[in-house]
Amino acid sequence: MTPDALLAEHVEPIIELANELRGLMRSAMPAAEERVYVGWHGLGFVHPDAGYVGGIFPGADSVKLLIEHGHMLNDTEELFTGGTKQTRHIELAPGDVVPVDAIMDLIADAIELRAGR
Repeated sequence: MTPDALLAEHVEPIIELANELRGLMRSAMPAAEERVYVGWHGLGFVHPDAGYVGGIFPGADSVKLLIEHGHMLNDTEELFTGGTKQTRHIELAPGDVVPVDAIMDLIADAIELRAGR
């Protein structure tokens, strides 16, 4: 399955938001490989030095941008809205302002953290 095929299962506002977040991930990690995780219904980004950095998970009403090892990052803007023992995510709905600079900083910090493991 392709990323576009996975996103096609959603309404246009969710597709647009997911694609905006995909663009941020690609911009922050130009060398990363984008992978489709059908079972998780998400798009993952694997950096050549840092490994799996995070993913985008579209839902019915929102899109989650997940950062692997987000629990170790300094979320100064308090963007994280949830997560697991290890991950953290930012949940955005269509119409929300996407905090581009803060997200780019978190991604850069995640890459630095994982590349230095």
